[in-house]
Amino acid sequence: MHQWLGADLDQNLGMAKPQWDEFLKRLTPEQRLLLHLKGMQADRQAIAKQSDQEIAKTLKCTPKQVQKRWVKLLEMAWEFRNH
Repeated sequence: MHQWLGADLDQNLGMAKPQWDEFLKRLTPEQRLLLHLKGMQADRQAIAKQSDQEIAKTLKCTPKQVQKRWVKLLEMAWEFRNH
C-alpha cells in the first residue's frame, strides 16, 4: 500500500526530517506504536517488522483492523506530506 504514496518506511514515509517530526507530534500514541511495530521508530532506526497478526495481538484488535488503521495512517501521511 505505501508504494502508491511514492514513499518507503525507511524514508519517513517520504517526508524530510522536520516534516516527519511534526507529523509524529500529531499522531496518537497508538498510531506511533503502529508505526513502530510496522518497522519504523521515531528516532529513524529501523526495527524488525512485525506481522499484522503480531501487531493485532499487541494492539488488542483484529488483523483486519490493523490493516485499516495502517491505511488510514498512510493516508494521513500523504495528506500531511502534500499540504
